Amino acid sequence: MTWGKYTFLFIIIVYLALYFTKAIYLGKTVYGDGVYYYAWMRSLIVDRDINFDNDYAMLGGAQPSTPDGRIGNVYPIGPPLLWSPFFVFVHQILKGDGFSFTYQIFTGLIACLYAIAGLVLLYRLLASSVQPHIAIFTIYGIAFGTNMFFYGSLDTITSHSISFFLSVVALTFSLQGSSSFLLGASLGLLASTRTQDIIYMLLALPILIRQRSIQTLIRLGLGWFLGFAPELFAWQLLYGTILKSPYLDDYHYFDWFHPHLLDTLLSSNNGLFFWTPLVAFCLLGLILKRKWLFLLIFLLQWYLISSWSFWWQGASFSGRMFISFLPLASFGLASFLQQFNKTVQLLFIGYFSIHTTIAILFYLLHT
Repeated sequence: MTWGKYTFLFIIIVYLALYFTKAIYLGKTVYGDGVYYYAWMRSLIVDRDINFDNDYAMLGGAQPSTPDGRIGNVYPIGPPLLWSPFFVFVHQILKGDGFSFTYQIFTGLIACLYAIAGLVLLYRLLASSVQPHIAIFTIYGIAFGTNMFFYGSLDTITSHSISFFLSVVALTFSLQGSSSFLLGASLGLLASTRTQDIIYMLLALPILIRQRSIQTLIRLGLGWFLGFAPELFAWQLLYGTILKSPYLDDYHYFDWFHPHLLDTLLSSNNGLFFWTPLVAFCLLGLILKRKWLFLLIFLLQWYLISSWSFWWQGASFSGRMFISFLPLASFGLASFLQQFNKTVQLLFIGYFSIHTTIAILFYLLHT
C-alpha cells in the first residue's frame, strides 16, 4: 500500500512538473488539435453560441465551412464536455473572455489530472487480479514507458487523456459487471471522445453473455445512447445531420483495401512499436493470458487506424490513436511481467521508461 502511495506521488510530481514547465515555456497550452476541442468549450460557455470565428482567430485555427456556410468544427465534443465543469468554475472567478493563459493552463491541468486519475483507477483494477508489486510496475510502465507519458503530461489539451480515463472506467464496469447502464454510458462517452472508439462496445460482451437478459441490453443501450447523445447533438446543431460524421470528407477517409498495417506499427513516422516498443510486449502478454477479447479490440483498432487516410496520425508522438487501448494492454504487461523475478521486472520497466523519455526528447527537439 505504501509503495502504491509513493508510486502515484512520483507520477503526480513528474507529470505536473513537465506540464507546468512546457506550459510556462510556451506561454500557452492550447495549440494544434487542442484549438478545436477548446473552441467547443469556450464558445458554448463564454459566448453561448457555436460561432468559432473569434476562437480560431485568437487561438490559430481553421476548419472547412458547414453546409450552411458557417465555420465548422469536426472535432468530437467529448473532451470539452468533461473539462467544462472545471472551466465554468474558473470562468465564474475570472469572468474573462476565456482566451487568457490562466484559462488555458487550468484546462490543461484538469486534462493532466484526468490522466493521473485514470492511472489510479487502473492500478486499483490491476491490484484486484495480480500481486501489488506487479500492479505497481505495470502502472510505471504505462505511465512512463508508453505515449501516455507524452499526452498525459506534455500535450494534455487533446482527446487522449480523456479517452484513456474513460477507457479505464468502461473497462472497470465491464470486468466488475456492476452496472450495465453505467458501462453503456461510459462507452458512449468514450465514442463521443474519439469516434473510432465505438469499437470498445465489444467490452459489453462479457456482461451480456453472463446476464443474458433483455433488460441488461436495454439498460446498456440506453446508457450508450445518453453517453453518445452530446456528439449527435453537436453534429445536428452544426452540420444538420446525425447520419454522417463531419470528420469524413474529401481529406479524411478510409481506404479499407489498402491498409498500412506494418507502417502503423513499425514506421519511423509515428509507428507504435517503433517509438514505444513496450506496447509490443503488452500484446505478447495478452496472448500469454489468452485475453482474446482485448486482442480482438486491438486488431480492429489496428485495421481501422491503418486504413485511415492519415494512418501516421498527423503531428503525433508514437501511435496516439492507440492510447485508449493502453488500459487493456496493461493486463498484458502485467501478465508478461509475471514470468520474471522482481529484479528483472524492475530492469525491464526501467529500460523502457528511459527509452520513451529519450524518444520524447528526440521528438521535441525535432518538431
